[in-house]
Amino acid sequence: MIKNLVQKNIKLIVILIGILLLSFIYFYNSYYFDFDKIEHYTFIEKIDYFDIENDSVKIENKELLSSLLFDRKPTKLNGIEFINELDKVATKKRDIPISDFQEIKEIFKEQSCSVNVAYSCISVFRDILVFYQKNKVVGIAKICFSCNDHHIIGTTSNTSDFGQCGKYEELNKILK
Repeated sequence: MIKNLVQKNIKLIVILIGILLLSFIYFYNSYYFDFDKIEHYTFIEKIDYFDIENDSVKIENKELLSSLLFDRKPTKLNGIEFINELDKVATKKRDIPISDFQEIKEIFKEQSCSVNVAYSCISVFRDILVFYQKNKVVGIAKICFSCNDHHIIGTTSNTSDFGQCGKYEELNKILK
């Protein structure tokens, strides 16, 4: 009788430990966004900060373009009116194929990397991904592949290790 009670309790303990481990893994590797559509906007390769600041260089929508390329804005999803303006200044816009979603989900999730790489350069966010769920914007990622830098909004996940351990290269390969 006591032997059966101990065996049942051990089974219960093993099950509880398994549930705790699974919930930790889920929490730790949580995806940034739940999405059913991604739009990818690309911006002029040849333009830089000095071109935008130089009044003699003629660029349409200079203020909007400057904000998109150089600012870490918006900081919340309620300040995303600029999405309606992206078509005016983006060099290229495309919908990401559904076949790439799983790979992108694996990049846009909480993860740690034992080797973090930091670049010392001025970030120019030439790629913007807009994530949608049922036609509602759920997240935005501004990416600078030259500096391996990002600005991501719409998630409660920790994005500080985003792109590390080769994930910037993986994302760049998917988007190109």
